[in-house]
Amino acid sequence: KERQKQIFGMVWLIKTCESAPTAVVPRNRIYARYVTICADNAVKPLSPASFGKLVRIIFPNITTRRLGVRGQSKYHYCGIRLMNVHSNGSLGSFGSMSSISNATTPIFSGASSCYNNSVPASPTGFNLASQSQNTTPLTYNKDGSIDIFNELSHENLNDDFSNELNLNDSGFDYIGVNHQELKLKFSSSLLQGLIDNTNIVNFNTPLVLPSLYPYLPKNVDYDIADTLYSLYRTHCTAMFESLRYMQLKKLYGLLSSFHGSLTAPVFKLYISEPIVSWVEQCDIIMYKNIIRMLARLVLQNIPEDILDQLRLMTGAYPDKLLTTIHNLPYKFIIKKLVPAKKFCFLISRLIRASETAKSASKILMNQEDRNSMLDNWSNLVNYKQIVESELPCGELNINRCIEVLKVEIPKLLTFTEDDKNKMKEENDRNSSNQPETSNCERNGKIPPRLFLLCMSTIVTSCLKDISLAGGTGFGAWWVVRCWIDEWMRWYSELSGFLL
Repeated sequence: KERQKQIFGMVWLIKTCESAPTAVVPRNRIYARYVTICADNAVKPLSPASFGKLVRIIFPNITTRRLGVRGQSKYHYCGIRLMNVHSNGSLGSFGSMSSISNATTPIFSGASSCYNNSVPASPTGFNLASQSQNTTPLTYNKDGSIDIFNELSHENLNDDFSNELNLNDSGFDYIGVNHQELKLKFSSSLLQGLIDNTNIVNFNTPLVLPSLYPYLPKNVDYDIADTLYSLYRTHCTAMFESLRYMQLKKLYGLLSSFHGSLTAPVFKLYISEPIVSWVEQCDIIMYKNIIRMLARLVLQNIPEDILDQLRLMTGAYPDKLLTTIHNLPYKFIIKKLVPAKKFCFLISRLIRASETAKSASKILMNQEDRNSMLDNWSNLVNYKQIVESELPCGELNINRCIEVLKVEIPKLLTFTEDDKNKMKEENDRNSSNQPETSNCERNGKIPPRLFLLCMSTIVTSCLKDISLAGGTGFGAWWVVRCWIDEWMRWYSELSGFLL
């Protein structure tokens, strides 16, 4: 792995740099271009010290000088220059290094639309012109990276931005973090996207993150900014890949090692207040892409070992993340933990929906159970009385709900393969003319939370009628009802998180 990264770096140097006796180029600019191409090809870059050794191997006659006015001088390479590269920093015909990744089987190996809609968000909440600059020197490791824990012990950050989380306070309740409530929404287009395989893209495409430039404070070195952007993009892509292949040890290793891979100037920019909002947006995009990838699994029979790993991840991930950032600025911790909590909550909901779906599928695939459920539903449930007493709505919606309970639900229990093909053809015709909408979407005045509450109330009342009448299909209906509740909740929370 290390040899492959070295070869990649040497080839890039040969293709993008050339000897020029009178040329001078900032050292961090060469490294910024290198980490950019690494991010474009999903390759973990070498450390600045290791990359500097490669530069001297390829160009043995260069010298290093510190140039610039006092207080703003930088190290420069004398004797080489950057040749013209593509505007996006790509190597043209050099090709992708994504094939270097471990040859393990991903949990979802098909292409997916997981990278769609990664639209950069506008920065809000910061006055970039008034940000103060922290000029306190940082402590370095031997390889040139920052000694984070030693540095943060100096407590040299602004007072309003450096409140630390006391991990020893067992009664501490992280307001806005420990109790996350996801926005609910219904989207038939999202549901159709989970079922279909249309408009798919390659899984090996690196994540697309928002531009860092709108978030930058004044007088920042753009080479440092480019380095931070590329390193964080590589980090987010590696996080995505580790969950794609269910490599939890690698995932936790990425969390603990990222900060130590940043040089002092890059780390100072990374934890500065204007950049916090950008970090949050990047994390949200990463989590959305992971959720889009995993969401397709809810319609499949997920192996038990995968479910076990997902359970472990949802329980351990927030704590692992907090352990790596607990000494960083308070606002930074909040911005990192809130999206992580929401992400883990959604994964937990996916697990519940998958587990209840397995139990429900065993019942719905048994003809005898379906016949018993149909008989109880048709003969023991008083639809009109239940709807009129439980639903807070007008006559039109009451009649519509009675029709759903009396006609459409029995149709689902007598569903055949021919009916499935006819419905698919009808949906194809409808989608070519006008997108199909769910019952909740047809009436925008119904809040999703109220819709779920009314649905649960109606189904519960129907099951009460079956239970009181001694219906033999009550047990089967209860299992199916649990799946309906979990699926609708997952579907609404997924739509609210992604859209």
